[in-house]
Amino acid sequence: MDELEGRHWKARATHRAFERMVEENKRADRRDPATDLVTAAQALTEHGDFTVKEVADRAGVAVQTFYRHFGNKDELVLAVLEENLADGCAVIARTLTGITDPLDRLEAVIRFSIAGARDTPRLRFHARERARLSESHAAEVEESLSPLRMLLIDALSQAAAAGQIAPVEIERDADLILHLLLAYAYAFMGHAIPGEPDQVATYVWEFCLAALRRGSIESGAPTAPAGRVGHRAM
Repeated sequence: MDELEGRHWKARATHRAFERMVEENKRADRRDPATDLVTAAQALTEHGDFTVKEVADRAGVAVQTFYRHFGNKDELVLAVLEENLADGCAVIARTLTGITDPLDRLEAVIRFSIAGARDTPRLRFHARERARLSESHAAEVEESLSPLRMLLIDALSQAAAAGQIAPVEIERDADLILHLLLAYAYAFMGHAIPGEPDQVATYVWEFCLAALRRGSIESGAPTAPAGRVGHRAM
């Protein structure tokens, strides 16, 4: 066994070298091959699946360069899943501009996740690959969901602080809502669930709102006021 294996100073030195490389690339305006590969793969998902060679060709790099950044195709797919979700969260964040009420913001996040789902090759790829990789890379798949998870945690925290909801455990509730939204959005997108987008989104929102107020019920405290029209008391 390498006697330096596990040394903290070695990890710090490696991290510093990486940070210097990133900074030098920025100063020299150099392209980041890893980012180019992920961007290329995202574009290819608009037409379905892809091969490593197709991604490398579209990114304008050699296949050997691909394997310097990703151990295999699955690692790239995990990066694509995270970037796709981050792109979706950026769209949601833009819809929140100008919405100041915490409960309205939470409702917008949940409603958009359902009503905004569209039957596209990219979303079908995301749904299929997430299900496939959940068996072999469960922890990594969960990590790839972090953009939407953090958006939900932030929205839940603000609404709870305003006394509009009474979640029992914010992070755990965020995870439950996250997986409900993903599963329901994929099923709705695939036409497995009938109904108009707004109707389905309203039902999911009201279901989540009722669950998020269960803390008041369990404690015996009065349910927090629903707020303005559109927030139905449960």
